[in-house]
Formats: sequence, C-alpha cells, structure tokens
Amino acid sequence: MRSARAELEALRRTAGERVFFSAMRQGRLKCYGCVVSFDRKGADTHSAFDLASGTFTAPRAGHYYLQFHALAEAGFEAQV
Repeated sequence: MRSARAELEALRRTAGERVFFSAMRQGRLKCYGCVVSFDRKGADTHSAFDLASGTFTAPRAGHYYLQFHALAEAGFEAQV
C-alpha cells in the first residue's frame, strides 16, 4: 500500500497544468455567521491555498470548481 505522501508526489508529477488543493478541518466548528477555517492541508499543486488565512488564490486564469462537504450532528443544523 502506497503512503499518502507517495500518492501526492505521483499526483504532482502527473498534474501538469491542473490546479487542485484539499483542506480539512478536524473537530467541531460551533459558530454562527463565521468563516469556516481549516487546520490541515492535503494536496496543493501550485501552493495556491494559504492555510493560515484560508485563502485560495487562483494561480492562473480559468474556471474553477470547488466542493465543500460537511457533517452535522443529529439535532443540529448546518448552513453554508
């Protein structure tokens, strides 16, 4: 089984001009009207995502597709 680091390196070698990043948050985020913050970064092919500020800066012109996934505990509501 390949390690996550080896898989990331393989993606970097084959990414070419594709731009992608992944960011995660572990643990609960309890707030209303706040900015969702992340505490871990997975892949970042062009160093375009700043984990400290939570800002993604597009490294080149184009169209970008972003996805967001969240879980909510029973009895609670999540709005994005």
